[in-house]
Amino acid sequence: WGPFLDTPGINCVAFDIAPARPEVLTADLIELAVTDCRGDVKLIHEGRLVAVEPEAYDAVVLSLVLSFVPTARWRRAMLERVRKCLKPSGSLFVIEKASLGSGGREAAQRQICAFQKGMEECGYKTVKQEPISKLDGGKKPHAYAWHLQLGPAREMSQYEGGPPMRGDTTDYEAQEARVAAAAAADDAAAVAVAATSA
Repeated sequence: WGPFLDTPGINCVAFDIAPARPEVLTADLIELAVTDCRGDVKLIHEGRLVAVEPEAYDAVVLSLVLSFVPTARWRRAMLERVRKCLKPSGSLFVIEKASLGSGGREAAQRQICAFQKGMEECGYKTVKQEPISKLDGGKKPHAYAWHLQLGPAREMSQYEGGPPMRGDTTDYEAQEARVAAAAAADDAAAVAVAATSA
């Protein structure tokens, strides 16, 4: 719901596929164009966020986002989009649900490590990772959090190039089509911005 929107000194661009508050813009990160926005950090059309400026953001927060993306390749595409948005010194903060690391202590640790390695293969380096928010005095964390910064992108591995989640789909044709559509959106937005500037 955009907890940073009302914070003095922070210029926040909050968006969600289905915003719960009117001040949060409607957008899908995988379809969002990353292109020149004529000197602004964002481009809005008919109430939708359609484009963001490349290398314009000090930080990006993905809170309970990646776990709702059905494949590792889509998650990689999202993380690559975030990479395009961040300033070279920028940070990415990822918060994911505790079920990311379920199935017993050892299995949970393997899944969390695989998820982190998948993010690092997308061009990030982990600054800090820790479990957070133990609810009602429980012993298990409610969520996991990562602070990442830009690092070198790596070749795809057994993680299919992105952070894995339990229950990932293997519908590669559909995911490749969506990733290709996202790349085309960048090109189309650049043409649209150029046309409106003329």
